[in-house]
Amino acid sequence: GRSLVRGRRPSPRPKPGVAAAPPMSFVSWSAGLQRVVDALADGLDVATNAPVESVTAAEPGAVHRYHLVVGGPTPRTLDVDGIVLATPGDVAARLLRHLAPAAASPLTQTDRASVATIVLAYPRRVVDALPAFRGTGVLVPSSVGSLLKAATFLTTKWPQLDHPEWYFARLSAGRAGDARLAGLDDDELLARVRRDLRTFIGLDVAPRHVHVQRWPDAMPQLTVGHPDRMTTARAALPAGLTITGSSYDGVGIASCLTAAARAADTLLDQLAELDRAIPSTRPDRTAAQGDTPA
Repeated sequence: GRSLVRGRRPSPRPKPGVAAAPPMSFVSWSAGLQRVVDALADGLDVATNAPVESVTAAEPGAVHRYHLVVGGPTPRTLDVDGIVLATPGDVAARLLRHLAPAAASPLTQTDRASVATIVLAYPRRVVDALPAFRGTGVLVPSSVGSLLKAATFLTTKWPQLDHPEWYFARLSAGRAGDARLAGLDDDELLARVRRDLRTFIGLDVAPRHVHVQRWPDAMPQLTVGHPDRMTTARAALPAGLTITGSSYDGVGIASCLTAAARAADTLLDQLAELDRAIPSTRPDRTAAQGDTPA
């Protein structure tokens, strides 16, 4: 409710004799999308800097069904009943290669693109006059061949970023099949995207502040045949284990949230069915020592 903000998007001018389309807008959280992550993690036992090294099936009759070996500064083994792997496809494939090789194989067939975002802060007085900043950004088609693929004019788009002194913009680079990012350091990357931006909108002002964030192999490319490959992978997963995330069901936030809810429902249904099928073959969990909630 009150923490949401509605972004600005100029309404297009209607053509003569054509009814105007309803105005469109963007909605986000005033404190940023980190608000979503914080809300999801609230009340959970979240461990950071603790990569899962392996997933193995527990021995028959054990209290829990899986063992997870967790690395990081304090390595440990977790015993759990169910697992949702919300990792990139290549990471899930590595964790599943011994436990469920038929599920792991399709997950290795998704290509990924490396991307980077560059947030810039300009003195407001030197960019306000540029016509391009009356809109919320530009998208650059792959056919152009530029390193810059998009620019979002944050100060125009979001009212909470309408600062009297600074104008904020975010540039994006990196596409499928384009490996140029890996060969550029941050200074070279900045110089290249600034040159592209100058070509497209005429901005030739040096930013006062810059933040570069790289996301290596972060954008899965869901090519023809991807849904069938994911169906094959999921069908080969053992009961009590499922996958969800951008590598499987789409990179958008809405797609990830929808798929996550579906994965949780699937896992809970599987665990309930397993417990109904073999209630007498597993020790009483309430009497077990050192249980880790799953």
